[in-house]
Amino acid sequence: MRYVPLAGVILAAGLGVVWLATRSRPDPENPDVREERAIPHSVPPGASSLSPLRRPIDFPVLYVRMPRGGDVATDHRVEAGGKLALRRLDGSHEVLFDPGPLATAAEPSVSFDARQVAFTIYSYDAKRRGESHGRHPRESLQRPSHADIHVLDLATGSVRQLTFQDKAPGRGVFNSGPCWVAPDRILFTSTRTGYRDGDVDQLHLMDSDGGGVELVGHMNLSRAASPVALADGRVAWTGWEDMGLGSEPELVLWSSNPDGSDARSLSGDLASPDLDFRSVTELAGGDLVFAASWVHPKDGTGVLLRIPGRAGGDNTKVEILATGKFAHPAGAPGGDLLVTCSDGPSGAGIYLLPEGRSVTRFDQMIEVADSSLYDEIWPRPLVPWSDIHGRDAPPVRRAENDGATHAALPPGTPLGIVGGRFTELAEEIYGVRLLAIEPAGGPQAVSTALAHREVLRILAEIPIRKTAPDGSLDTSWLARIPADTPFTLQTIDRYGMALGTNYTRYQVRPGEARTDFGGRQASPGAPVHEAASLTSVEFFRDVVPIFKASCVPCHSGTAPEGGLHLDTGAWQNFPARRDVLRNACALCHSEPDRRPLEDEGSARDRAYAYQDILAGGKPLYDLLLAGGRGSGVGGQ
Repeated sequence: MRYVPLAGVILAAGLGVVWLATRSRPDPENPDVREERAIPHSVPPGASSLSPLRRPIDFPVLYVRMPRGGDVATDHRVEAGGKLALRRLDGSHEVLFDPGPLATAAEPSVSFDARQVAFTIYSYDAKRRGESHGRHPRESLQRPSHADIHVLDLATGSVRQLTFQDKAPGRGVFNSGPCWVAPDRILFTSTRTGYRDGDVDQLHLMDSDGGGVELVGHMNLSRAASPVALADGRVAWTGWEDMGLGSEPELVLWSSNPDGSDARSLSGDLASPDLDFRSVTELAGGDLVFAASWVHPKDGTGVLLRIPGRAGGDNTKVEILATGKFAHPAGAPGGDLLVTCSDGPSGAGIYLLPEGRSVTRFDQMIEVADSSLYDEIWPRPLVPWSDIHGRDAPPVRRAENDGATHAALPPGTPLGIVGGRFTELAEEIYGVRLLAIEPAGGPQAVSTALAHREVLRILAEIPIRKTAPDGSLDTSWLARIPADTPFTLQTIDRYGMALGTNYTRYQVRPGEARTDFGGRQASPGAPVHEAASLTSVEFFRDVVPIFKASCVPCHSGTAPEGGLHLDTGAWQNFPARRDVLRNACALCHSEPDRRPLEDEGSARDRAYAYQDILAGGKPLYDLLLAGGRGSGVGGQ
């Protein structure tokens, strides 16, 4: 099933909100209304002859109790007053931690032994409390000033703080979304790098005591959120993908090792500009469940979808578990599924889907917590990891950097290897261009970037066409590039023009090798290209000597050819250099079927005209190539 029919299914499924809206909210002032609800409650312990849908919940549930509020449409905006709470086996409820009126607890993560809970505390500025920042009167929730991660010891009730505001890039840092990935390691997101004015959450790893913080999400140049541990040692998380000025930003699912290596798409063929994927969890059998919705819903809810979760599984096999407004799914013992469920624009409770089965009515779910006075969200089963996945903790997965990955990666190297083999359009593809993505310097830089919202630098242009021993075309390629550097790639034709551009950010960690780009593994023995040897072109070091040797003799003195002076140093600043290159191109732009550059309309039109000149192999371009790498990737 591809994303187009899936989008259609979700459109129809959105109508399923009707069955959610048909039930009335609990009314504490009118007990009779509550008794008439056709929704099953958890049956008190000791009851007998229970049907499967009315069985008691046999494990405690940790959740966040929030004040009843309105819809929200802005990141990092959570209503103050959220408390960590517990639903006991007997159905009673207890507040475990109250952060106070100017803070909220959120995003709990239970340790593998169920003795500790890592969570986020969002803090608010008392002076600005109550201000409205929304476009609608109901959207009066204030953006928190900062956030930090804490750990609650369930045995003693003590809370210790793990992150602090000592790395603030001029304003409050958001350290949030903790996730246990080992008994002594926690993965989380943070804005501490200050990228895009401190508004980008990137994956970080730290020790359980708050030390050893390491940035592992170098590719997260937009936003990462909600990491969760998977049974096979990977982590799944939501990525906000906004690369490409002409593309609609979207939320997609990713998986990686906890150290950021082996980062791959989880949503894959399901991805669509029309859909957002978020709040992923893993069931006891290995399937993944997440919420899917139309782009940018105000409340972060959506339809529940289930896909195979094991590495290499077919993620196009989609099962719709429930339509309506769902969020925060959490796998539970016995294959059960806890979810946050809302029946309208405001108000949410926690329900259980027995064995993770699909439901079409409210009376097919079991109510865990749903009060008229609060919103109950972020449910987590308070049980050891082994009660769900059958082992004490996930296995450890990481890039070892011990020299065993590839002969070109010695122990402790700061480099990584990327590569692959192309099978589609192989007859057209002559090479691969690797593009390093350099972070933009701020909001102005982002808004004026040409087409990618970042600065792109060519790491390598690699010819890939060769003949295999059996006489077939082999497009395998390998390149050694700097690790921890965001990059993407283009396929290019014989003239060096892009055939296709990948609008996805990637990374490799030190000592890591990713050799399956293009859909196939690179052939054994494929040569490793050095990115450094292919990208050592610098304007003043490499281009200026070509101008001096080949251009200045004719464009100097009292009567330079074409009136173009290249024997002055003034043109070496950027505006003058731009004008000189423009005029040099204009001299070559003399075909009768072309308009002079001065007649081109907009700056964008002129840019395309320059591109036409270069692509057509005009004298200036040939002159530059004569001192460079030859004419085109194919050597033609």
